[in-house]
Amino acid sequence: MRWRNRKQSSNVDDRRHDSGAQGAAPSLGTILFFLPVIKKLLRTKTGLAILALVVVAYLGGFLDMASLTGGGGKRLVDEQADNEQAAFIKTVLADTEAVWSKVFA
Repeated sequence: MRWRNRKQSSNVDDRRHDSGAQGAAPSLGTILFFLPVIKKLLRTKTGLAILALVVVAYLGGFLDMASLTGGGGKRLVDEQADNEQAAFIKTVLADTEAVWSKVFA
């Protein structure tokens, strides 16, 4: 498919450079929601083990996210290839929009 230098859709919400909520700490509402469960888990050794696993998994995911982004939010991807993929997606979406607008006309 020849997709370069063709019309691209403007209906793509490109969030590649947004910081997002990845690796963010849980909100107060989330903590309060799970507080009764946490209290019950703190009463038993099995519950403590489960909480320890959850905390380790959370911190491990947080640390993995930090290492993937380079710590300071830097991306470890090839920007040129990333931009080319975005252009491809926008072009395919423009084709799809053109076809379906004719079908539903």
